[in-house]
Amino acid sequence: MKRYVTKNILLLSLISFFNDLASEIIYPILPLYLSSIGLGYAAIGSIEGFAELVSSVSKVFFGFFSDKLGKKAIFIKIGYGISALSKPIMGLTQAFPLILASRIADRFSKGIRTAPRDAILIAESKEEDRAKVFSFHRSLDTLGGAIAPIMALVFLTASNYNYTNLFIYTAIPGFIVVFLTFLVKSSKLDSKDLVLEKKKRISFKSFLRLSSSNYKKLLLGIVLVSFINSTDFFFLLRAKELIQLNNGYGTSFPIDIAVLILYIIYNISYVIVANPIGALSDKLGHKKSMILALIVFAVVYGLFAYNLPLYSLVATFILWGVFATVYENITKAWLSLYIPKQYKATGIGLLVTLMGIGTFLGSVIMGALIDRFNSSIAFSITSIAALPVLLYFVFVKFSKETQTN
Repeated sequence: MKRYVTKNILLLSLISFFNDLASEIIYPILPLYLSSIGLGYAAIGSIEGFAELVSSVSKVFFGFFSDKLGKKAIFIKIGYGISALSKPIMGLTQAFPLILASRIADRFSKGIRTAPRDAILIAESKEEDRAKVFSFHRSLDTLGGAIAPIMALVFLTASNYNYTNLFIYTAIPGFIVVFLTFLVKSSKLDSKDLVLEKKKRISFKSFLRLSSSNYKKLLLGIVLVSFINSTDFFFLLRAKELIQLNNGYGTSFPIDIAVLILYIIYNISYVIVANPIGALSDKLGHKKSMILALIVFAVVYGLFAYNLPLYSLVATFILWGVFATVYENITKAWLSLYIPKQYKATGIGLLVTLMGIGTFLGSVIMGALIDRFNSSIAFSITSIAALPVLLYFVFVKFSKETQTN
């Protein structure tokens, strides 16, 4: 086992693996299903964006609450427990309001657990290993996401597209997740002395006052990235459009199956590059990693604006995995260097909350642009919008001073 992987880090990574196994069995199917029942891009973007918004808004609350109580593990148990229950419900009803409610419950559970979980990852890691730890955790998470669509593909083909049972079977990895959460031990963030100290003086106002200019500048930059970003649903739907335009690229796969294969390729690329990119970012510097990732972002959106041949479409999904690993992992590792020790969950919670709000707004705007014009114009506009965000990270300076004590 890698020297920086503690028991808690391994457990949290395995929990994320099995949870993502359950989630990603159904995730790539949802946009195709919603599109098939007549919903437009704006509606699909709003639905998924709203579910993510609920998740995001709750993250800062539960992050702060877990700092205030001095407890992290209980929020992990509750969060993953709700998630395990909500997914199978989608297979027990065909009523869209109930499906939406189940989706929101699943995302809300993510809001409960994310910041406390990330706070434990921070507490269990050294600064020089921070990006590697987040990337290791996320690589196992995404490995589940890579395996799940393959399982869904096999199951749907064998069962003549029986979506109901597919949703219900997510209860199996969900049960494993709940079991593993009870093995996670309290971190050194939850020591008795620190808990007593926290209860005396923890407040959100105090957190904002103590936050350094580095934290605020970086937080603003990441929020700008999230605003030009949007839900992955649009990539899957755009891929379906391109396959249809090219008459299936001459393959014998049904279009929906071809989209699932592309999503599998994306997840596999994420798993392969996550750990090397985490190690590279720790060595090269997080700022340089973010700048390179934004260049990849602009290229990916720019490529999706065109009628891509098959090999370019596959390459674009691989590149998207490269951007995603920086956006989802390196940003947390970088920001954690500027968060006071007693506010780790609060600081990460505020980050993911604002990222979620930004992505929600970006998804609504992206969907509206596609409905008003077309996918090509919408992806082109987003690619161009990445330039000022890239310039922000190029010219804004961040000191090396940290606030981990």
